[in-house]
Amino acid sequence: MPPNRKRRSRKESYWREQVARWRESGLSQAEFSRQAGFSSRLFGYWKRRLEQKQGTSGVHAVVAVPMPHASGPKAVHQPIIVHAWHGVRLEIPDDFHPGALEKILLVLGRLA
Repeated sequence: MPPNRKRRSRKESYWREQVARWRESGLSQAEFSRQAGFSSRLFGYWKRRLEQKQGTSGVHAVVAVPMPHASGPKAVHQPIIVHAWHGVRLEIPDDFHPGALEKILLVLGRLA
């Protein structure tokens, strides 16, 4: 592999890792970049570049996660926490109305 291609591959690998870390962090892009020590513009550039390369720009997924039902006197009711795009964090009580959540996700989808 030519040296330039090797260097590009290492850079791309580094930024893929940073984007993955950001997605897992729940932080905004600006806050993640600040904490990581690089500019948010540089991070945004690489995020867009990698998304365009993968053809995933603007694509977001909603994934169903099975939740065990707690019942009885020792049942612990904890909220469902959803980390969405752009650092949005939703905390949903266990007695939420599914229709309300659907409306919230539609609005967030329009903003993405």
